[in-house]
Amino acid sequence: MQNSRGSAATTATSMSNYDDVISTMEKAEILHKALVLGRLLITIDDSNATWHGMYADVLIVKGKRDAATNTVPTTDTVSF
Repeated sequence: MQNSRGSAATTATSMSNYDDVISTMEKAEILHKALVLGRLLITIDDSNATWHGMYADVLIVKGKRDAATNTVPTTDTVSF
């Protein structure tokens, strides 16, 4: 089966499980970097709703749902 770009589509069974590929430590580091990036992007362009959405998504993944409802990132929102 080929997708719209002409490359072969992969099935879920042929892909590795992310838990097998990325260790817990690497996941924490990726989340931390995504959080820092989100805060930086909001600092640069506070009017772009995409950056706020990305930042909120990262907070939700980290389990900080209450902090995700805050529209402006603060140092007390996330501990480093």
